[in-house]
Amino acid sequence: MLLTVKNNQRRQYQQILSQFRGHRHFPINISDFEASHGRQVRWQLRARNATDAIRERWEGASWIVELVSTGRRDGKPFRHVHLFITTLRTSPKALLRQVR
Repeated sequence: MLLTVKNNQRRQYQQILSQFRGHRHFPINISDFEASHGRQVRWQLRARNATDAIRERWEGASWIVELVSTGRRDGKPFRHVHLFITTLRTSPKALLRQVR
């Protein structure tokens, strides 16, 4: 299971977002870069164990994931933050492939 957590799920979104603020250790921290089709994109994925509060709400959740994509598309800069909850226990590279 890999679920996207959107901003309209305010409480859950803020709860996960707060876990990625500050200078914390992240067991998974991986990035990738792609330049094609008129765009340049860098993906930075960080993941950590789901908190007890998240596991209570989402049975089987093992990781919370933050994916930040930055770059240029059609000459314009962009930055997007995506949050996920997942039950997947896989390699960081495979996890990045899944969320991309």
